[in-house]
Amino acid sequence: MPKHKWSIAHIFSYGFAIAGIAGALLIWSIYRVTTTIMSTATSVSQTYEVISSFRNMQKHLLDAETAERGYVITGDPAGLPAYQASLQQIQSDSDLIAAFVTNYPVQKVRFLELQKTISYRLKTLQMIVDTRSAGGVDAAHELVSLDEDKLEMKRIHDVLMQMEEEENVQLNVRLHARDIAYREFWWSFVALIITLSASTAWQYLQVRRIMQLEAEAKRRMRHMAEHDPLTGLPNRRQLQDKLELAIAYAKRSGKKVAVMFIDLDGFKAVNDNMGHQAGDELLKVVAQRLRHATRSNDFVARLGGDEFVVVLSELDQLADATRLASKLNDLISQPVPLAEGVARISTSIGISLFPANGRSSAELLGKADDAVYQAKAAGKNQFQWAAA
Repeated sequence: MPKHKWSIAHIFSYGFAIAGIAGALLIWSIYRVTTTIMSTATSVSQTYEVISSFRNMQKHLLDAETAERGYVITGDPAGLPAYQASLQQIQSDSDLIAAFVTNYPVQKVRFLELQKTISYRLKTLQMIVDTRSAGGVDAAHELVSLDEDKLEMKRIHDVLMQMEEEENVQLNVRLHARDIAYREFWWSFVALIITLSASTAWQYLQVRRIMQLEAEAKRRMRHMAEHDPLTGLPNRRQLQDKLELAIAYAKRSGKKVAVMFIDLDGFKAVNDNMGHQAGDELLKVVAQRLRHATRSNDFVARLGGDEFVVVLSELDQLADATRLASKLNDLISQPVPLAEGVARISTSIGISLFPANGRSSAELLGKADDAVYQAKAAGKNQFQWAAA
C-alpha cells in the first residue's frame, strides 16, 4: 500500500483539532460578549437610574419650594410635613447620585458644585421657614420674592442638565459597545460555521483522495498479481478464473469453448543468438499480435516463457477456431524487426474443446498441451486438435 502524507486518522484528528479550536474561540467570544453585555446592562441600568435621580432631585426641590411657599402664605403647620419629606427625598437623591458618580471625575466635580448650590438653596428655604415660624410674616414674604431664589434654582437646573447630558453621552457609548459586542459574537459564529464547513469539506476531500489512492493501489496490485509484467497479458492465475467462468457459461448455454495452447517455434534460438532483451521485445510483439487477431470476447494469456493460451468462449462453430489458429500461424510467422536484427519464429498450436476433450480447466489445458507436441512432431508452424 502507498504511504500518504496524511492518513485518515490524522485527517480526522486534524479536523477535530480545528473544530476544538473553533469551538474554544466561540466559547471565549460568547463569554466575552456575555461579560460585555452584562457589564453594559448594569451600566445602562445605573445610567437610567442616575438620570432618574437628577429629575427626581429637581422635582423634590420644586416640591420643597412649593411646600415652603405654601407655609409662608398660609402659616398652617400642616404643610411642614410635606416640606420635611421633600428634604429627606432630596437627601436620598443626593446620596444615590454620589454613589454613582464616585468613579467619574467629571461628574464628581459637577456633583460637588451641585451639592454646594443645593445646600445653599436649602439653607435659604429653611431660613424662610424659620422666619415665618417666628412670626416674621412680612420678612418671610420679602425673602420669597427675592430674585436670588430664581437664580439659585436656575443654577441647580443647569448643573443637573449638564450632568444628565454627560450621562446620556456615556449611555450612548455603552450602548455602542454592546452593539459592537453583539456584532463580534455573530461574526465569530459565522466564522465558526465557515471554519467547520471548510474543515469538513477538506476532510471529505482528503479522505476521498486517500480512498481513491488506496483503491488505485489495490487495483494495481491486483493487476500485477493477475498479469504478466513483460507483455501485460493476463497470467496463469487469471487464466484459471476466466476459463472456469467460460466453462460454467458454456454448461448453461450449451455452447462450446476452445482452448488454444500456443508454443513459439525458434524462440530459444532468438534468445540465444540476439540476447534476452531481443527475446523480451519479441514476446511483446507476439502478445500484441495475439490481441489484434482475437475477438473482443476471447481471452489471451501468457503462461510463462514462450507459452501462450487463447480461450475462445461462446463458440458456435469449430470452423471459427480453425480459422483463428490458421490466422495466428500466418501472423506470428511474419518477420519481426528488432534492434539486434530481424527475428523469425513460428507457432505450434494445440486445440482442445469443451466438452469433447474435458469438462474442467485442467483437463482442457492438459489436452491442448498434448496437441502442441503433436503439432511440433508434425513439423511445427501448424495447429492440431486434441484427440478425443
